Amino acid sequence: MTAGARRRCGWYLLASLVATSAAAAVLSGVGGSWGGSDAAVGVVAGWAIQVGAVIPLAAALEKGRPLVGAWITGMACRAGALAVAGGLTLVGLVPRTAVAAAGIALVVLLLAEAGWLMVELGRLGRARPGQDAGEQPNRKRMAGTG
Repeated sequence: MTAGARRRCGWYLLASLVATSAAAAVLSGVGGSWGGSDAAVGVVAGWAIQVGAVIPLAAALEKGRPLVGAWITGMACRAGALAVAGGLTLVGLVPRTAVAAAGIALVVLLLAEAGWLMVELGRLGRARPGQDAGEQPNRKRMAGTG
């Protein structure tokens, strides 16, 4: 992963944080109509789970390792977190609204992650070894005359 890709991963996480914060603020303002602060806490928890799930994927991209294992690790992280939250809901420690909001947030953030990953893989496919995707190829070197 190049410095540009690392920067784009940071921008993805920052943009998802802004969107999550906006959703939490809206849900907090909604009050009693859809859970209010419980839903806001669930959305923020969903973002925190998403960050933990994206880290192995970003590390695999950076090191050039296969992405399937890292993606499965991220999905297991999401499923495990929701299973723990569901268990805590069954014993009454976490409100159902928070878990539902976290689940919805995770689905939305997973779709955003898929878009980010599609862009990164597209850039990776166009780049030649030793060349950042945004850099123009050296045509003389490629032709063997430079």
